[in-house]
Amino acid sequence: DGSVTLPIDRTFAYLNRRWVEVTTSANPPGGSGGDLVFDSHRSVSLRYGGTGDYPGLWELNGSTKTWRRLPQSNPWPGFALYDSMAFDSARGRMLFLPTWDSSDISLHAWEWDGTAWHDRSVAGEPSWRMDSAVAYDAERAEFVVFGGLKRANPSDPPWSANILTNETWTWDGQVWTQKTPQLSPPPRYRGTLTYDPDRRRMVLYGGVEDGQLPADTWEWDRQNWYRVAGVVGAPYQPYRVVTSYDPTLRRMVAYGWGTTAEYYVLGNACTSGADC
Repeated sequence: DGSVTLPIDRTFAYLNRRWVEVTTSANPPGGSGGDLVFDSHRSVSLRYGGTGDYPGLWELNGSTKTWRRLPQSNPWPGFALYDSMAFDSARGRMLFLPTWDSSDISLHAWEWDGTAWHDRSVAGEPSWRMDSAVAYDAERAEFVVFGGLKRANPSDPPWSANILTNETWTWDGQVWTQKTPQLSPPPRYRGTLTYDPDRRRMVLYGGVEDGQLPADTWEWDRQNWYRVAGVVGAPYQPYRVVTSYDPTLRRMVAYGWGTTAEYYVLGNACTSGADC
């Protein structure tokens, strides 16, 4: 029909269960495939990668409502598109797992300390994969990485990755550890993972599973995965959904494809939708 989809360079905030557009200055270019995390040490949001800005790292100051492009340090992790990021609140560093423009045979961590990038390659890393779900467990001070797409041959380009995995790994800033749960979600990529500090659980939602889009919800209790039965009101499309935990609402908030949903579990002090 001749229509054109344009990249969006606008900023929105989820406040009091409503999306509100925030007027900001010096906006980064619009694009897709980037990621956004909150730096709790410096009270700024960090955006890296995507199609609109190669390979920009941007910082949003919520108080001044101003974006600024951070100087590129050397070394740096390179091009970023649909990669995995999360923030380490104990060490004050953002974890970035570069995959799209990578010829590496293993998945190694990069960290941003607010000033410079640091390559954290170590022995015992997971094999290379892309589109994994990652989140930070603040109580255990470790990242959890689940799933993704592997390549059949390490020399193949990243876009040829077509082998699904359901491996679970943790990274504590020093050591990678592969977990061996009794039960795991089916292999998938582009799922979303969020840590619920009140319940001490990781919550995994959706993704792409062998050509299917499973709208299922799983929880990780640091030992095993458990599928959550009877979940209602999940986002319309369980693919490229973004999630974050709202400590005020005590809920995981998910947004994707024009749909916003909140996830909570009844039980203990949480007895109704109004108080949990």
